[in-house]
Amino acid sequence: MDGLDVKDGVYGVYHPDYDAHVYRHIRFNNVVSEPINRSHDDESVQYGTFTYDDVRLENCRVGRDPLIQLACTSPTAGQAGHFRRLTITNSASRYGKVVDLGGGPRNDKLQNPVAYYFHDYPAEGRVTKVMSAKFTGEMSDDYRSIEGFTGKDVRAAEVKDAAFPTLIEPVDDLPPATMITSIQKVKERLLVHGVSQDNGDIASVTVNGQSAKIISSHAGVADWEISLALDKTSKKRLVAQAVDRAGNSEKTAHTVETGLLSR
Repeated sequence: MDGLDVKDGVYGVYHPDYDAHVYRHIRFNNVVSEPINRSHDDESVQYGTFTYDDVRLENCRVGRDPLIQLACTSPTAGQAGHFRRLTITNSASRYGKVVDLGGGPRNDKLQNPVAYYFHDYPAEGRVTKVMSAKFTGEMSDDYRSIEGFTGKDVRAAEVKDAAFPTLIEPVDDLPPATMITSIQKVKERLLVHGVSQDNGDIASVTVNGQSAKIISSHAGVADWEISLALDKTSKKRLVAQAVDRAGNSEKTAHTVETGLLSR
């Protein structure tokens, strides 16, 4: 998930089934109860590892629960969560904790601890590991509470050699789609407007092989325009197609028969 923006909500990422989940460029603004819920919520069981890279919590003033809920247990050893570039602005729980197990029913079937790693915390190049306090046998004497960061049910320690993992490498292989929305004859030229859409960003649009001007672009939708000289080609038809930033070219260009050749 890339670019999720949650504003003025009760929940952010809620009841996730964390297993090779990757979250990038996530923003929670005024999420008032549970910005980042634990895996399977009250079951508090996690089946895989996840990462959050560039997550911002802004104006999140929550009640009993922490800003980030830790899953308590996993049926398999070694499952974890990794946070990098975590920014917290004007956000806190009522009890001043960033990470804890969360409220409500909890899982008493303890199998293997889940570890959350906070990269570049408390300073750049350092990593803080957090686990449930129920797994005392898994903790050294270095594990402790951190005021303003950990809740009463978790403990934290600084660790070394904890790399931020690359769980998946998603590839954008979907081409964009284009539509000509208007054609106006202005003197001896054609003013053409249109829109192109992609799951990423639009890099360029051409009409009859000539570059159009992108006049606005947001969330994968680009509005464009072009002024073409009236010639035999433009009088007969217009062909518009786009290319996205991943290099995918539109396979089904939008073709409009202008009907101007016979006039």
